[in-house]
Amino acid sequence: MKSRAITVGLCVSVVVVLAGCADMFDPNSPANIAAAQRVSSGFTGCEPADNVITPNTESLGWHAVCKGKTYVCTDVSPAARSSTFASAAAAQ
Repeated sequence: MKSRAITVGLCVSVVVVLAGCADMFDPNSPANIAAAQRVSSGFTGCEPADNVITPNTESLGWHAVCKGKTYVCTDVSPAARSSTFASAAAAQ
């Protein structure tokens, strides 16, 4: 019985940990949108909350819109322990 309880406990723990990590991979999660707003503010010149973020699901990037101007942003080093970001005004 003790072995079964340990096995069930481990399985439940793995499921809980994986469920908690799911947001890390969802570009639309509130935490990822907030992070993109913070990063974008350095490029757009707007306060983080003023940046409207649209994730680009085809790349590791997003569009940030502030004061009617669109910026194309990307994470250029996703495998590193720290990320480097780049952003530029979208072509008109």
